[in-house]
Amino acid sequence: MDRREVDVVVLGAGPAGEVVAGRLGDRGVSVAVVEDRLVGGECSFWACMPSKALLRPPQALDEARRVPGAREAATGSLDVGAALARRDEVIHGLDDASQLP
Repeated sequence: MDRREVDVVVLGAGPAGEVVAGRLGDRGVSVAVVEDRLVGGECSFWACMPSKALLRPPQALDEARRVPGAREAATGSLDVGAALARRDEVIHGLDDASQLP
């Protein structure tokens, strides 16, 4: 195992860790990043976009049910299958490969 000393060890290369490591490196600080998955974490296509696509339908339904006039038209329950299909449509063709060094 190759061992070396660094000034800072960043645990996790998600959105915050990636930015912290980059900014420290730009200032000449030696940094090691420990990450077991993709650099960029949930802010790249890997999880952020699918998560947002799944969160939006219930948010939109809740908002419609809150607004008089729209409330009366918002009947029934959320169609989970349609929400999952929309998620797949949102992320279709997106690839995290650009996030890798």
